[in-house]
Amino acid sequence: MRARRQLSKHDVPEGRDPETSKTDFPRRKGLLTLRAAVILGSSLVLAIATGILTYVSSAPHASGMPTTAIAAGAAVFVAAVKLLDAIIAD
Repeated sequence: MRARRQLSKHDVPEGRDPETSKTDFPRRKGLLTLRAAVILGSSLVLAIATGILTYVSSAPHASGMPTTAIAAGAAVFVAAVKLLDAIIAD
């Protein structure tokens, strides 16, 4: 009789557990955590709203120049990310 040798994890194909012989799929990590997605999404919504309101409320002669609205939106985005990061703690 021949004794069976113990299988190591290196001898078994990836994703298989030799003891249970069930497929063990590795958990995929997302690109962003839920916390980061909420912070970035909320900040983007606030920045877009600020940009639109700034553009609409600007003087009629400056209606062809959206640079002020873009700058205001960018400033609000950065401020909202910092504020929401401090509020939504780990």
